[in-house]
Amino acid sequence: MVLGKLNELHPGAQIITKVKILDIRERETDEGSIFYTGSMVDKDGIANFITNVPLEKGKYYKIFGRVTDDKSIRIIERDIKGEHLPKEIPPIPDEELFNRGQPLDIKIPGILEISLQNIYVNYYCKTCKSIVEPKIKPRGLVYICKNCEEISPDDVDVKIKVFGKIHFGTSSNRFYMPHNTLEKIIPNVIDLLEEYGIDDTIRRIVYKLHAKTFLVRGFEGKEGNYIITDIEDI
Repeated sequence: MVLGKLNELHPGAQIITKVKILDIRERETDEGSIFYTGSMVDKDGIANFITNVPLEKGKYYKIFGRVTDDKSIRIIERDIKGEHLPKEIPPIPDEELFNRGQPLDIKIPGILEISLQNIYVNYYCKTCKSIVEPKIKPRGLVYICKNCEEISPDDVDVKIKVFGKIHFGTSSNRFYMPHNTLEKIIPNVIDLLEEYGIDDTIRRIVYKLHAKTFLVRGFEGKEGNYIITDIEDI
């Protein structure tokens, strides 16, 4: 089975194919575990992937994987008939690869479903990365870090996280949109926070995103959550 047939496969279906790695990025979970996401091409199509295996951009591999809900591939280490996959293989000629092995923009359409209760504004210490608690005192608003104690507003990093559901055709997933992704679709979101406050900013985010269709790119994270790493208006 090859990458061009993914739309015909159900989530969880297994594939074995020979691919070229077009792009790969190292990522880290909140707990510090390292994993990788990227895109790959074979003779029939291009797909996003997620894996714990440190593959190399531009190299060729025979892989074993499973189709995820968003029609990407989770590449898994597995012994198949005496072969340990993924396994590096000799180069595949470009003329034999889909689109001659050139990357495509493979964002897919998804409808977002979010509510006011699923958007969180968090404050972090720029020095130690710990969570900061804003407190109102007689002299005004202060920021208390659990490690550094009271810190300057200039040492506070504000992050907004969005959770909800994303609908891909007939399938649905819980999703998580980190702050960096949110800024791609609402570039002035921190300015909104400073101008309108937390409650009004959250309402504006819901108004912008809820029940709307966007082109998204991401990967399946822990417990089946779809983590959105790129988003744009259709």
